[in-house]
Amino acid sequence: MKRDSKTKEPPPVTCQISYDYLLRHVVSKDRERAEGLHDVHFWQGSAPAKKITLVPSQELRATVFAIYKGSRSKNKANVINLEGPFGGESAGSLQFGDYDSAREFLRWIKETQNTTVANYKLYYGPSVDKTYLTKDDIPLLTTIPVGLNYDVSLPSK
Repeated sequence: MKRDSKTKEPPPVTCQISYDYLLRHVVSKDRERAEGLHDVHFWQGSAPAKKITLVPSQELRATVFAIYKGSRSKNKANVINLEGPFGGESAGSLQFGDYDSAREFLRWIKETQNTTVANYKLYYGPSVDKTYLTKDDIPLLTTIPVGLNYDVSLPSK
């Protein structure tokens, strides 16, 4: 499904459903334990095919965005992360709750040419094999949706 994640809603997940049914209605002797003693009527029918929505479009909208180096077709290792204190473990990837916030941060990086945030270096790649962001990388940065609702993981390729 191709769409502009900023402006367009994804299409809802829908399906066509129809069914046949057989209804057993107890007319009398409903206090009898043995079903064979009940007086019953059976109603049989079918419901015509109907389109129903399984997942509405607003639940499919990306709600987590990240800054990414290069095209998304590469791999999730290109999500920009913030280095932890003293060059240690990652403080995590830069994730934003809406597209505009991610774009604003990206605009700030491009205008200032900063490769650090509050003296913490920005990098991509696994934390054991970091590639620090350089000024040459900045033009290659883009904003991408990385999560639907509360799923904040990038799909593996």
